[in-house]
Amino acid sequence: MRYSKDEAFKEIMNRGKAIRHKHDYLITTVLSISSMTCVIVMIAFIGIFARTDAETASMSYGAFILNAEAGQYVIFSLACFILGIVTVIVAKTIRRKAGSLNR
Repeated sequence: MRYSKDEAFKEIMNRGKAIRHKHDYLITTVLSISSMTCVIVMIAFIGIFARTDAETASMSYGAFILNAEAGQYVIFSLACFILGIVTVIVAKTIRRKAGSLNR
């Protein structure tokens, strides 16, 4: 059975969309696994290299893990995390708009 030109074009577009979806899913999976690994490594480093005494530090809001001077690092890390989230959302929005313009 032969396809007409319109059916063949639709089939090519559908297969291309499926390939792009698989590729995006693979990239998302790899990035998710690497980000989870980074979080686990960061928590391990904080646990290993934190030099506080649990008896002298306040026991509220994780102060037993970090020094009192570590507040700036926590704020900086939080700002970088939020910036990363915003970057991903903007990139996805631009990609979605570019994809809808190509159709």
